[in-house]
Amino acid sequence: MIAYLNDWSLASAKGVRENWGKIQLFADLMKELAQKCGVEVHAPSNLWQIPLAGFNVTTGETVIENDKKLSTENKNYLRSLFHKMHGDVTGLPYFSEKNDMSNPSSSMGRAVTENIPALSFCFDDCYAIDRIDGWQQGMDGTVSEGSVVNIYEKKAENYSFFADLTCVKHLDPLKTPLWNTALAEELLKDVDFVKVDTKRRQSMLIEYGRKVAEMNGWCYDEKITKLNQNPGQLRYIFSSTDNFTDHPTAYLSLDLEGPDLGYELCNKNGEHQGEYSWKGDHKDPKDHHGIKVR
Repeated sequence: MIAYLNDWSLASAKGVRENWGKIQLFADLMKELAQKCGVEVHAPSNLWQIPLAGFNVTTGETVIENDKKLSTENKNYLRSLFHKMHGDVTGLPYFSEKNDMSNPSSSMGRAVTENIPALSFCFDDCYAIDRIDGWQQGMDGTVSEGSVVNIYEKKAENYSFFADLTCVKHLDPLKTPLWNTALAEELLKDVDFVKVDTKRRQSMLIEYGRKVAEMNGWCYDEKITKLNQNPGQLRYIFSSTDNFTDHPTAYLSLDLEGPDLGYELCNKNGEHQGEYSWKGDHKDPKDHHGIKVR
C-alpha cells in the first residue's frame, strides 16, 4: 500500500528546532503505518531540494537563525527520514490549493487521481485536517475541483484507508466474509458501542460498520439498500461483486439493532446465511432475515 507526501506541509514559519516534536510525530506516524499496514510514502522527485521548515536537508543550510547550529545527530535524523520516502513522483496530474494552479504538486495530484491518502506534517493548523480541498489539473490539461483524504496524526481511522485487498479475489464471501480481523481490531480497539445511548450507538455502527465492511472488500450497494428500506428503519447493505470476483455475489447487511458491531450475511438470492460479528464470529441463519435483491 502507498500514501503520497503532502509536500506543501514541509513549509513552516518556524524552524526545525521549534518543530522538532512535530517532525518526530510524523516519523512515528510513518513507522506505524509501515508496520501495521505496509504503507510506503511516495514524494515528489525533487524532495531533497524542498526545505523542511526552512532547513535544506541535503546541504544543511537554513534560513532560520536558531537552526544554523543544528547538531549532526539531528541532521542525520532528518536525512534518515527523507531516505524513508520514495522521491519518484513528477509531472501531471497536478493539484493546487488555488484554481489558478499556482504552486502545483505532482505528489498531491497523484493522490487525488488515484484516491489514495496524503500524509502531512502538521507544523501549521492548516494541514491538521482530515481532507484537503483544491483544484486538479488532469493529463489533458483541464482543471476541476478535487479533494484528498489527509493523514496527519496517529488514530485508528487511518487503518481503514490501507486495507490490503489483493487476496480478496479468491475468497468465498459466504465462507470468509470478515477475514481482515487484525486490522479491524486496530480500528476498533478504543471504540465502545455498548456504553453509549441508542442514538449515538446507531451513528457509530454506521460509521465503523462501513469502514470494517470496506476493509474486508465489501462495497456499499445503493440499489440493494434502497430496495430494502422500510419506514422508520435504516438499512446499509454491501455487495461482494467488485472484489470477490471468483465467486457468486453475496450481500452483507449492517445490523443496526444489536449492542455491538455485526452483520447479516445473505447469498445471491438474498437468503439469510447467518450473523457475523466484526471479529468473524458466526451464528446460524434465521427465518425472515433475508433481503430483497430484485
